[in-house]
Amino acid sequence: MRLRTVFATLSIVALTSACDGAGEAPPPTEPTPAAPATNAAQPEPAPDLQPVAAPCKGPELKLSNDGGDAGMGHRRAIIGVQNLGAQACSLTGYPSVSLEDAAGRALTTVRTDQHPDSYFRSGEAPTSVELAPRAKAFFDLAWTVIPNEAQGEQVCPSAADILMTPPGDASPVTLAQTFTACGGRIEVSPFRPVAEPGAAPTP
Repeated sequence: MRLRTVFATLSIVALTSACDGAGEAPPPTEPTPAAPATNAAQPEPAPDLQPVAAPCKGPELKLSNDGGDAGMGHRRAIIGVQNLGAQACSLTGYPSVSLEDAAGRALTTVRTDQHPDSYFRSGEAPTSVELAPRAKAFFDLAWTVIPNEAQGEQVCPSAADILMTPPGDASPVTLAQTFTACGGRIEVSPFRPVAEPGAAPTP
């Protein structure tokens, strides 16, 4: 009888312990770290910048008359600028141009206007032209041959030489070019890579 009582008591204790454990919450678990996003934006690589050729200097350049136009009292000469140096160089924007007479005196009565357009062609915005050794760039020189009588001009100044100084330099290059510049001005276009639009560059 006593053994039955002991067994009954133990059974009650075991059942009570099982019931108490069933109500307990499981121990908290550590949160799993989030996986890194695979579609995160990555920084773009820096562009591969090409080196820019140094500006051309006067002593390494040669001028030439490469054509032109004439009509209705207007004239245009296409001036070639050739790189005689051993390294590439660049011409950016407009040349500085002045004129001399046959005695080598500056024609101070003729001013130079920098303008992309002329009577003969529509120009383009100033840009940079890179010249390999022996390659050429071009610019236009435009003027009129009709005296400006409204300003009292009877005889137009006569030029014998064109002096061109590249941008950023102080050494001019000379080209023998005889013409009369009426109206007190000439027009100079920016540098371009071809003599005429649509034509292949001259080597």
